[in-house]
Amino acid sequence: MLRLEDLTKGTQVQGILPNSIVAIVDAQWHGSDVVELTYKDASGTLGNELVFRDREPTLEIITSGGAWSFTADGANFRLASEAHRIRIEYELSDLEAVLYKRVTEYVREEFNRAESQELCDRSPCSPTSSRTQAAQRGTYC
Repeated sequence: MLRLEDLTKGTQVQGILPNSIVAIVDAQWHGSDVVELTYKDASGTLGNELVFRDREPTLEIITSGGAWSFTADGANFRLASEAHRIRIEYELSDLEAVLYKRVTEYVREEFNRAESQELCDRSPCSPTSSRTQAAQRGTYC
């Protein structure tokens, strides 16, 4: 259970604002049962609030690095996104599903083509690299 003494500078807390996580900027005590919190919400707006002991059960310290954490397994994400794609195709008509599939394949191919072209351009020995082309023209960056 959270105690008011746990609310220190840099702590991320849920329950100060409804449905939001705040980062505590400063905590100033007023007696033994009241702490004045200065906090910053997700949008960066500063706020100030007096928190009494009777609110301890409604507060929770967030320890996982904030509202967003990128530590999940990538394979599970791919599996979930594929399941979502299949569900979307199921909900679409046959013509819409074919169009959706073609568009996603086109976007994937273009992304892969752009990525491989960028890698080729970075290679100093590639005939398509900007350095090689500049050397052939006799101009250098």
